[in-house]
Amino acid sequence: MLNGGSQQYSQQMFTQESSSYINGYNVSDSGFITIPIVGDVKVSGKTVEQSRLAIQEKAKDYLKDATVIVKLLSFKFSVIGEVRKPGTYKNYNNQLTVLEAISMAGDITDYGDRSRVLVIRPTKEGSKTYRIDLKKKDVLASEAYFLLPNDMVIVEPINSKVFQLNIPLISLLFTTISTTVLVLNFTK
Repeated sequence: MLNGGSQQYSQQMFTQESSSYINGYNVSDSGFITIPIVGDVKVSGKTVEQSRLAIQEKAKDYLKDATVIVKLLSFKFSVIGEVRKPGTYKNYNNQLTVLEAISMAGDITDYGDRSRVLVIRPTKEGSKTYRIDLKKKDVLASEAYFLLPNDMVIVEPINSKVFQLNIPLISLLFTTISTTVLVLNFTK
């Protein structure tokens, strides 16, 4: 094991999700992972399984019967709009769905439109947007159903939000007008 010393340290090292992040290996801006003894391995543009195979192949040159396990330890994403706790979150699993991301943000508020969720994905060519309707089954087939690092999920408000928020004010206004008309009518 290249990550630790004693077996007790190894067991404690991965008991919490965040400790995996701290004790794992980072991918550099140039797309390489630097592993002690093995050296630099290019993982940019590869899936998790392709990265595992590349590291396994390079490890064969230095280690006998090496077993390589590769996991995507964390990535950040943001959820904003009509959710209870908008903000930037970290995911410590290999994958994350848009439904799980919204759940982490406290779910959609009463004023959120489940049929108008926008996912903005940064790419090398610029930002790519996906419109998702959470009320339909085909959401599972959407390219944006599984989030990628730095994705932003925006839950848009329902069209009647402004009206619904102003109902008490409108009600007070009509009550005042009708009371004034009634008082004027009574005094005549």
